[in-house]
Amino acid sequence: MKTIRFIIPIVLSALLLASCSSKNTNVRDDVAVSDIAAAVDTRLEAENFASMNESYLKGAMKLDTSLFKEYEVKINAFGANIDEYGIFKAADNTGIKDVEKAVRDYLQMRLDTWMEEYMPEEKPKLEAAETVTMGSYVMYAILSEENKANVFEEFKSMLTPPGKTDIVNLYCVKNATRRISNFIILRYIFHLPVKNIIDRSHYFTGRFLF
Repeated sequence: MKTIRFIIPIVLSALLLASCSSKNTNVRDDVAVSDIAAAVDTRLEAENFASMNESYLKGAMKLDTSLFKEYEVKINAFGANIDEYGIFKAADNTGIKDVEKAVRDYLQMRLDTWMEEYMPEEKPKLEAAETVTMGSYVMYAILSEENKANVFEEFKSMLTPPGKTDIVNLYCVKNATRRISNFIILRYIFHLPVKNIIDRSHYFTGRFLF
């Protein structure tokens, strides 16, 4: 039993480290941007948002739409705040780095052209705007911290294959501790929902399995 207890974390460590070096093995590439946006909208007051057309992206946002295979940009339609998000899928002949740069350049342009007298209370949202990349998809969000966390969670969920979780990414960042090993074992052997594992901290004691 002690041997098993020792070997399993090592085997999992090797497998997961290999996963870290593999490109996009845990990200879907077959999800329509419109479907992702629809899911994201469920985490917001979607009736307040309007989709922007190609002319808006080229004119107001200064984006080269040829970089994108699909895209969806939504902004607050009533002008009560600067809430906004965008989701882009890289075109087949476009590198994801080019898409990331285009989005970052847009956010920087927004900051550079910000008028201080225009809704000053909203500027922190723009200053804290973030982007997330998964596979060939890039999303940005100019939202409150709570809404931003919610939409990014939905974005990642939509692009995560069934049965996969962000635990691989977590493992790549954090040290290979016993607790993380047990977390992985529970998730992949027993297929427990990640939320259940997180909510039940006693799963991390190291005594649940061995």
